[in-house]
Amino acid sequence: MTKNNYSIVFDEEQLNLKEECVRLGKNIIGKIYNIGFIDDESALKVSNKELIVILKNGNSIKEIPFFKFTKTSQILPLIKAELL
Repeated sequence: MTKNNYSIVFDEEQLNLKEECVRLGKNIIGKIYNIGFIDDESALKVSNKELIVILKNGNSIKEIPFFKFTKTSQILPLIKAELL
């Protein structure tokens, strides 16, 4: 039994489209996770929306108001806005 090896050849336009999609995807993910992310159900459990959350990243910490976290309900509108 032999195995077929196929090569896919992309033209410059396809490569540019792929690079643009990767850039756009990274931009969207960066916006979602830039400050922080929390699902809507967990967000409802926090009674004080002015709460300050302290996040550690390596050797540094960031103080972030809870209301600035990205919620799951905000993701689809954010993606749509980026794609338009």
